[in-house]
Amino acid sequence: MRGKEKELRGKKQDQVYRSTQEFEKKFFPNSFKKRSVESMDPHALAISLAEESLGKIRRQLVK
Repeated sequence: MRGKEKELRGKKQDQVYRSTQEFEKKFFPNSFKKRSVESMDPHALAISLAEESLGKIRRQLVK
């Protein structure tokens, strides 16, 4: 078994993600699926991001 571990260490390669979508798909599959189902209308996306940002700001101010 130790021989295989050494072989695996020698063949280790770093994963390169070329976009945030690839990264989200790998590490946040649930949110990626949710977003991919939603329409990507630029206006609606901007509004939803602004609402999320305002919500975060409000929560920080309350603390």
